[in-house]
Amino acid sequence: MASLDDEFFAAFEAASGPLKTVHTAATPQDMLAGPVDADGWVEWRMRPCPISLDDVFATYAQAAGKSLPSSFRRWYAGTFTLDGDCGLLRLPANPSNAPGKPLLKRGSGLLIDNRQSGPATADGRSTDAGGLAASSLALTKGSGRK
Repeated sequence: MASLDDEFFAAFEAASGPLKTVHTAATPQDMLAGPVDADGWVEWRMRPCPISLDDVFATYAQAAGKSLPSSFRRWYAGTFTLDGDCGLLRLPANPSNAPGKPLLKRGSGLLIDNRQSGPATADGRSTDAGGLAASSLALTKGSGRK
């Protein structure tokens, strides 16, 4: 039986085509599923996330003043991803070379109903893995777009 992650990303890929992201120096090599194309995009594949992200979620909860729902924590911690933008809800990536960091960068934006850009926004096409900036935890409302 397929996991919820497998079902989500199969539907995501069926609706939007192959799982692709812009290739940068920060793109984890273990997640690549093909060569970089002429426009700088590369197909990627999900990978199981074998590590605990409890410390990431605790840091998030402490900084945001609120915990993420357990269903989201289970989903996010189950798989490494490079993009989760499905148009209706922009979910943070979880790259294998920076587990949990896009979530922490997005901060309380996941919990705040920000009518300008939505409660969960990011752009996996930014200049680093999953919209992750070089800075540490930054709790901001709105988009992670660059």
